[in-house]
Amino acid sequence: MSVALVVILGLLTQADGCGRRYSSIECVSFLPDGSRLAVSRLDARNANTPLKLYKANVSRTISLLDASDGTPARLLHQDFERGNQGPAFRLWRFNRTSVACISEDSVAAQKFGGGPVTVYSTGDNQAPRTLKSLDHPAVNIAASGDGAFLAASGWHETSVIDLHTDTVIRRQQMPDISFLGASLLSFSLDNRRIAIANQPGVQIWELNRLDEKPSTFTLPLEEQVNGISLLPDGSVILAAASGLRQYDPSGEVVRVFSGVLGYYACRVSGDGTTIAATTGSRVELYDLSTGNLLRRLRPGFTTCMAFSPDGTHLAVGGGNGLVKLLDTSSGNIVWNEKAEGRYRLPSTVPLIALVLWFCCFVVMLCRRSEASDTQVTPATPPTA
Repeated sequence: MSVALVVILGLLTQADGCGRRYSSIECVSFLPDGSRLAVSRLDARNANTPLKLYKANVSRTISLLDASDGTPARLLHQDFERGNQGPAFRLWRFNRTSVACISEDSVAAQKFGGGPVTVYSTGDNQAPRTLKSLDHPAVNIAASGDGAFLAASGWHETSVIDLHTDTVIRRQQMPDISFLGASLLSFSLDNRRIAIANQPGVQIWELNRLDEKPSTFTLPLEEQVNGISLLPDGSVILAAASGLRQYDPSGEVVRVFSGVLGYYACRVSGDGTTIAATTGSRVELYDLSTGNLLRRLRPGFTTCMAFSPDGTHLAVGGGNGLVKLLDTSSGNIVWNEKAEGRYRLPSTVPLIALVLWFCCFVVMLCRRSEASDTQVTPATPPTA
């Protein structure tokens, strides 16, 4: 029995579904009233089978957290991909947005790994509905602040949807394979424009004149853009591998916030006065009017960010499944909570063998106990 246990445990450590656990917060987003946070969390196990280094058994959990203390408020949806998900690396890129808050009552999310967009109710009053007008896979999504429009970018194409009528009001094919497998998207705070970053450069669409030719500018071929934020004046802030810069609609550099390498996300506050950018475990806050650095926050490794509607707090997601709420004026952590997630148990042949071994072991112990109870003890002869 001991030899069998050692063999089974040896197989189990190399079985598909076992190994080191990975957790990451994919994106965070405040509801318009600031009462709750929509969080998308990714979980996976690394299959430690020789010559197999990719992540396997990937799952995504979309949930709501109470913004006041971080306690779980509601589980909206869980996706799960069984078995060996070889292309899972594309699910773990920085600044991917798969969840967008539309209103206090609804949250939009694209299918896990790319696909249709579904709108979930934040309460119990209605069932989820799928946007039927979108006829191409969505990998990145974004919603306007007033909840009127939703933009969805897939492989080589991007669409803007009127959420009131569920109709595509503009769709355009992208000329090349874009960042993260889909264009990066950003609505302006005044809900009049949308900026789209793809491989050649940046396009800015006027939402009230979508039939007109968009303004565009190109970027150097070696530039790696990881995050984009569109300001009401039409200028664009890009978080790139080469630094954090602001461009006017013609592509001229207006301001260089930082030339430090490795920026991969940026977010503008709701009042349009502050921008947050992250690189590694550091989050930097800049004044948009002067370009001066306001404060450096160190919440740990950060994968995504979101400002509260009033701009007084910043929610950050990390690579360990944790969500933190930071006070932007002091830099203090208000709360630090783990979002809901899911791991798959390795339902493999070694695990089944381990369960059978345990059952046999229990049966053997019971039989030994019964045998010892029924054994007759010889009588002791009387003494003279």
